[in-house]
Amino acid sequence: MELKLHFFIKKISQTYLLFLIFGILRHMNVEEQKEKLVLEKKEIENELNSLGRELNDSGDWVVVVDNQSDEHADPSDEANLTEELESDIAVLNVLEKRHTQVEKALLAIKNNTYGICEVSGCKISAERLEANPSATTCIEHVG
Repeated sequence: MELKLHFFIKKISQTYLLFLIFGILRHMNVEEQKEKLVLEKKEIENELNSLGRELNDSGDWVVVVDNQSDEHADPSDEANLTEELESDIAVLNVLEKRHTQVEKALLAIKNNTYGICEVSGCKISAERLEANPSATTCIEHVG
């Protein structure tokens, strides 16, 4: 009886140790992902700042227009400026969406929900999170 009890306690201790190690490794992985996300957020904000300025705390950005053209500008120069502005707005929109996604992932880390699909509640694969640390949905719910 004592031998069985000793074996049982040893088995529980090993299982507990495995859970403890897994928890530490998971925590370290989340911390690594958080570092990646913070770095990506800074890079996106630098790009956004080069295109525009933040309007308010809600994260809305607007392209800053260079107003150094005179009233009698060449029509081809005006066309180039318009095309450049349209391009900047398109890039700004993509960056703004990416910025929002990174912020959502950072909030999920803060709320201890990182790695959980916001649609189904299932676990997001480690491979997906490694490829895209800001993923908030599993591969089945991308879109």
